Amino acid sequence: MAFRMRKSIPLSIAILFLLAGVCLAAGRPLTEFSRLVRKDTALTSADKLAWIRAAKANFDNRTRTDYSQILYKYLKLSTDGRFGMSECLRAASAAVEAAELGAEEPLLRGMGELALEYRLSKDQLFFHASVLERAGMRGVPAGLGVDLLAHGLAVGWNELDYHMVLSGVAELVAQSVAPDLAALYIHYWESRLSGPPKAFVAKAVESIPESSKGSLHRLPEHALAMLADFRTSLAPWLGTPYVWGGISQEGADCSGFTKEILSNVGCVIPRVSRDQAKIGRKIKVSDLQPGDLIFFDMELKGHISHVGLYLGGDLMAHASSSRGVIIIPFSNSYFQQRFVMARRVLTQEAGKPPAS
Repeated sequence: MAFRMRKSIPLSIAILFLLAGVCLAAGRPLTEFSRLVRKDTALTSADKLAWIRAAKANFDNRTRTDYSQILYKYLKLSTDGRFGMSECLRAASAAVEAAELGAEEPLLRGMGELALEYRLSKDQLFFHASVLERAGMRGVPAGLGVDLLAHGLAVGWNELDYHMVLSGVAELVAQSVAPDLAALYIHYWESRLSGPPKAFVAKAVESIPESSKGSLHRLPEHALAMLADFRTSLAPWLGTPYVWGGISQEGADCSGFTKEILSNVGCVIPRVSRDQAKIGRKIKVSDLQPGDLIFFDMELKGHISHVGLYLGGDLMAHASSSRGVIIIPFSNSYFQQRFVMARRVLTQEAGKPPAS
């Protein structure tokens, strides 16, 4: 029987194949980024050209990770006027370097605004993403972790403080406490105890009531007495996904949620937040009562862009674009920096907002 000898591939040709593969791999992120940019109908032709040129000039030599989604997400933050393109490119470069170190790309995308606002380095991004990844394995949602990071950066937590807080949330989750509720208890004790996170995290972990375990949407006991009519009407909304333009428990945006939740107690208000901010009467923060509307300028551009419902006990309910309808502390530093005003739209006579 005759056997045909398999000819070996010459070394020079093998090297050429290898180099070709490297070149193709290097081109894929830029190609994918260009595709994302070109299909973005919100960008002008000039913007698209500038973005693609900037990517080619600053990222074309990045071959160790697919930077397309990170760069696109970060450059999108330049479109509302808060950050310039050079700032977004710097932050994206730090995030890509963190990804090259092994940080998860979706987590880095979620930290884009914070990376820009606080000029986070690649090492800081890598650390925070690593903490988020480990907490995620223990049942802490990434969106909640990013919200806690925003609060921590605003109040001056260092990396170890942030790790301590997320570990506390994870420990409560392990005791069958819902993640959002776990974070609320930690915030509750943060507002009452001075000192580093170690103290208030330990207090939250040791003092959470047994009644809160195993329940997804229980509210902190200190707030329940203040909720009055909202205690019943609010519960079905918790966990509703965010949908721009939505007004139902299938999906709602911030003003759709406040409109519907107030309609449940007989108060009719306009549909959008900027119009909701024109009714009722303006009140001081010190005079806040359950049912008052609280307004924010989330983009720091000088106009109302978000609304929440004050619940009492330093708690507010709102429809978060990343996490849906949730309850958070009103004293959350990230929101306090963006707070504009509060208005009272409820009176004892249901359905009739007070006079301005």
